[in-house]
Amino acid sequence: MEMSRQQHVKRNVIWGIFNKSLILILSFVIRSVLIFYMGIEYAGLSSLFTSVLKMLNVAELGFGNAIVYSMYKPVAENDASQINALLCLYRKCYYLIGIFIGIVGVLLIPALPYLIRDGQSVANINLTILYLMYLINTISSYLFLSYRRSILIAHQETAIESNVLSAISIVQYIFQIFVIVYFRNYYIYTILLPVGTIIFNLICGQISIKRYKQYHPKGKISKSEINEIIKMIKGMLLQKIGGVVLTGADNIVISVFVGVRILGIYNNYYYIILGLYEIFTVIMNGMKASVGNSMITEDVENNYAVFKLLNFLYVWLTTFVSIAFLCLAQPFVSIWLGTEYLLPDYLLVLFTIYIFMNKWSDMLYVYQEAAGLWWENRFIPFSAAVVNVVINIILVQIVGLAGILLSTILSLIIYTLGYAYVLFKYYFHNYKWLWAYLGNQVVLLTGILIAAPLAYFICSFINVGGIYELIYKAIVCAFIPNIIFIVVFCWKKEFWQAFNLLKNFIGSIKK
Repeated sequence: MEMSRQQHVKRNVIWGIFNKSLILILSFVIRSVLIFYMGIEYAGLSSLFTSVLKMLNVAELGFGNAIVYSMYKPVAENDASQINALLCLYRKCYYLIGIFIGIVGVLLIPALPYLIRDGQSVANINLTILYLMYLINTISSYLFLSYRRSILIAHQETAIESNVLSAISIVQYIFQIFVIVYFRNYYIYTILLPVGTIIFNLICGQISIKRYKQYHPKGKISKSEINEIIKMIKGMLLQKIGGVVLTGADNIVISVFVGVRILGIYNNYYYIILGLYEIFTVIMNGMKASVGNSMITEDVENNYAVFKLLNFLYVWLTTFVSIAFLCLAQPFVSIWLGTEYLLPDYLLVLFTIYIFMNKWSDMLYVYQEAAGLWWENRFIPFSAAVVNVVINIILVQIVGLAGILLSTILSLIIYTLGYAYVLFKYYFHNYKWLWAYLGNQVVLLTGILIAAPLAYFICSFINVGGIYELIYKAIVCAFIPNIIFIVVFCWKKEFWQAFNLLKNFIGSIKK
């Protein structure tokens, strides 16, 4: 029996959160082992090379998203020939992208020494060899049946990907920990990354082939359809550049102007944030294909009603997660790595603002991507990225790490306003709804403005140290934000819709 959209979302989110939580725990373990046995500089190098190769991933142009979007309609209509043609195009382009990234990546090798300010601190590492290992990992993500994963995504089967990734990650992390502890060899540690990527692509590809035997990469799509995909890709190009620069430029700027040691300490906190983001990503990916399907089969009014409900739930989650980070990050880092790796509290506040601003408008991104509005939205991410880089370089030399966070927060404001304008103009076609959305976001903002200072104030009296301090503060964070949100927003229609949705969701899990 075919599952409904709600069942797909439920399964994808449940399995996704379970698997991401497992991987998150393991990734913290391996980062801890890396820092204690090899040094914080190695963690900084990992962050730097990951950011550099994110820049190279711009070559993908968002092509994968365009293909998956193009599959929503033929999947809903069971048009196998159209899916086969899209799959054939996907395979050819991904092979070419992998080759292109490899060539450009090799050409960037002479620039590596200029990206590290305190290069002497990692003098025992051959940067070229290490970089090539990360480059091979990036190239591998485009080869070895990776194109077949689009079938799973378009059919709302992201839970399969999550399960495979978890299994591979567990084995990979065990081997990496063994290599660090017993051999102190960062090269072997790094070469295991592309090995894991290749195995992941091959397994997901084979599962896709087995589950969807009717799909094969053959045939051609029409010229008009190719032009439509090219148009989407053109729109996504600036969007990809903007997104990559927004997330990747910070690490490069810190490495160039401050050094890889500070970058490593900075990324300890950012690593926590990325772990939190993984939960958001699971939720977004779990519902993205279902939202896309809904846009094909439901009218705009129904989709707007669902959008408001999902946005309310998402902001609620964002508020809770942001406050949890504000109150728990310092005691967690103290237990995890030691007090010598703590950043000042004012940076913690900026990190919290960054988390909230980055996630509170995610529903705009989910809906604009499901609606295929990349062309209409093309200038917004690029504009935000330009602002981010320019202010980054200026402020980091004046106020240090605070400048990195301030510039990114400003860029995120541009994102929110721009994404809202595009979605409500080109999909909802209603400026009245746009102003209602912006007004609603301001109202929802009061939740964190009330709850964050209160939770932080209460937690400031808890100074027992160690794991007990973390537990007591976690209890405060579990209650204060949610109680405030319930008291402040119980009058909203979306609150009771969300309450009933969560009640039904939890009830279905128990069955």
